[in-house]
Amino acid sequence: MEKAILDEQQLEELEFAFQRAKSDDLPVVIKHHNGFDYSSTKVKVLGLDPGARKIRCLDIEEKINTSLKFEDIFSVDFV
Repeated sequence: MEKAILDEQQLEELEFAFQRAKSDDLPVVIKHHNGFDYSSTKVKVLGLDPGARKIRCLDIEEKINTSLKFEDIFSVDFV
């Protein structure tokens, strides 16, 4: 499945959601492209790296630290 391309407004909304999740310590479900299809992962946001355009997070189910590229993220939902 092809990766969707988000416009600037959608990217700003995602970044705002990440900042809120980090500052309020809220878990979120991120829908992201995994190279072949879309996956949904429940995470706790640890940090944002705007320069590298990545988000650092803790996968709540797998209990591992991971990072996702902004360009691979399709949506963010608060749990």
